[in-house]
Amino acid sequence: MNHNSLELLAPAGDLKTLKTVISAGADAVYFGGNLFGARAFAHNFSYEDAEEGIRYAHLFGKKTYLTVNTLLKNTEIERELYEYLRHYNDFGLDAVLVQDLGVLDMIRDCFPNIDLHASTQMSVSTKYGAKYLKTLGVKRVVAARELSLRELHSLHFDANMEVEAFLHGALCVSYSGQCYMSSILGGRSGNRGRCAQPCRLPYSVSGKEAFYLSPKDMSGLHRIPDLAENGVFSYKIEGRMKSTAYADSVTSLYRKYMDLYLEEGRSGYKVSKEDDELLLRSGSRTGFTSLYLDFHNGPEMMAFHDSSHSADLNSIKLHEEKKLPITARVSAFADQPLSMTIQDLDGNVLSSVEGAPCLRAKNHPTDEEAIRKQMMKTGNTDFILDKVLVYTDQNAFLPLSQLNQLRRDAIDGAIAYFLPKEDRVSLPYRPVEKISALSDGKQTIEFHVLEAKQGEAILNCLTEDSVFDSYEIRLCLPADALMDDAKWENLEKRLDQLNISIMYCLPAVARKKNLEHMEDAVRTIGDKALYEASSVDGIGFLLAMGISADHIRPGQRLYAWNDRSSKFYEKEGFLGNTVPYELNRKELMHRDNAASILSLYEYLPMMIMANCTHKNTVGCDHKTGITRLKDRKGIEFYVRNDCSICMNTIYNSLPFSLLSVKNEFESLHMAGYLLSFTIENVDEIKRIMKNLISCLKGEKVEQNDFTYGHFHRGVD
Repeated sequence: MNHNSLELLAPAGDLKTLKTVISAGADAVYFGGNLFGARAFAHNFSYEDAEEGIRYAHLFGKKTYLTVNTLLKNTEIERELYEYLRHYNDFGLDAVLVQDLGVLDMIRDCFPNIDLHASTQMSVSTKYGAKYLKTLGVKRVVAARELSLRELHSLHFDANMEVEAFLHGALCVSYSGQCYMSSILGGRSGNRGRCAQPCRLPYSVSGKEAFYLSPKDMSGLHRIPDLAENGVFSYKIEGRMKSTAYADSVTSLYRKYMDLYLEEGRSGYKVSKEDDELLLRSGSRTGFTSLYLDFHNGPEMMAFHDSSHSADLNSIKLHEEKKLPITARVSAFADQPLSMTIQDLDGNVLSSVEGAPCLRAKNHPTDEEAIRKQMMKTGNTDFILDKVLVYTDQNAFLPLSQLNQLRRDAIDGAIAYFLPKEDRVSLPYRPVEKISALSDGKQTIEFHVLEAKQGEAILNCLTEDSVFDSYEIRLCLPADALMDDAKWENLEKRLDQLNISIMYCLPAVARKKNLEHMEDAVRTIGDKALYEASSVDGIGFLLAMGISADHIRPGQRLYAWNDRSSKFYEKEGFLGNTVPYELNRKELMHRDNAASILSLYEYLPMMIMANCTHKNTVGCDHKTGITRLKDRKGIEFYVRNDCSICMNTIYNSLPFSLLSVKNEFESLHMAGYLLSFTIENVDEIKRIMKNLISCLKGEKVEQNDFTYGHFHRGVD
């Protein structure tokens, strides 16, 4: 049996759970410290607990991964992150899970002994994203939760990347947890680990109420052979906020079946009905599904009703805390130093110590059994003595104090054997450098559209007023414009005549199938156009197609919360960055905006899903359209299903707009601005364009039924 050929990765909400899941068979554990984890309301680890937990894991050859998978503000990344991670580096931490590319950049520069794992919040979906991250020093990608077996296969075999995938537990309905719904509706940011889970509430579609956004829990117990054969190395159990009993029960069950597969292969792999029932009794609020391994989406993945299965964990006896078996050799000869050597069961010498010379006995020498009895006492340490071999000439007298001190010194030496080696380094922290402006010329205004008629309406307005002459204008078209010449031909001709540059926007989540359809078109157009990429997959794809980095603009979902992230994009040669939705004006005033594009108007995309609300309620008719999702307060949200890329976007009920506060956004000294049109019709676009003209001229803008989003309030 070789546990190292696959990794069972278990959650640890506290030190007790960490030790329990290792005793239950986990090969590695992931946990959060007191900062920067995606479970801000979990118990999380103190430095002391983390140090003990990491040392305990290493005693048994297990690994420890720290979650630093949230987005960091400037003050956090520059004032707190370095010292925070320095502690964990000193403790011997194996790897850090990251989402923020600024965090990745700092760890890579300052802590070379810590491996980098790309968190699932990066939504890595293709070989292109995996290959790009590999160039940045990433060792492992935690795959997007929406991937099929075929896509997982490509991540590993086409990109030669180590792949971790979720195996069991509750998962977000949004793409890999990248979500603004909780943030926009209640101010609790999922990107900051504070999600209020509005997706788990009932909503109405056409008067029928159900849990339309609540997926069933994932269970991969039957799919371990499939995942292994498609390149998955690490199998992740969700549940850092679950009980120790839950983590113990689920870990031990998956350990059983992972061992079965490792020993007997696919032919001997069969899950018993009793173990299926045990897994269900361990807890599930929605029942189980294998989610996206076989299908892109579908109603069979969703709960639709509250089908919670209460956990029945009272009968589960927790695994006792594991202790490392060791053997000892004690040498006790009169007039010679008392010595003790400790080995593990594989014969590795963990420590070897000497004490003072043994006294020569005058009347009653200390016999072999008395020595052995004293040396067997390991107390509250993480060791248990399997046997003690005593070598003595029967002439030595050994006071108990001398034996006890020798034993303590030997145990301390064995503990030290598992501590971090001296070659672990923390390189000096360096403040982030100032960001260069994109150009010395005009500010840019970008107009993003999803339909050709929206673009035509914008062009008509642009030609009606000279106020736009002071700006560099850019029209941003969806990726399907790359391939559908007939649909976009007239608009592209007008853009060429007006000398307005085109930017093609890749999908917010770039999947393998979508990108494959674009390859020829992107290679043909090349650097004649600009491109927006909103994922590492998009960046990797464009670079692989030969597009120059300075023709690629990181979009909204390639977050640039802090200056270090912005500087990362500059160092990589990209065309600036996009301001995140959740930063407020005060935070933006302390952010370097020289290369940043700020949104002035759009219906904010609260959530992007692989699952389709239209398909799950009406049925799949392959027609792009709008479904209205109503919450318990009667507020309607717009759900647009884009059939060209099989993706759903939930938009806020009100549009976001800064057009009435020109003095506020101008003071931020941005490189440019954008307005994004998604669900608006032509008349609505004309109205917004008139407001924009008034705004740019410094005139009063009258607008109703809109929101400032987070521009004034921000998030914690």
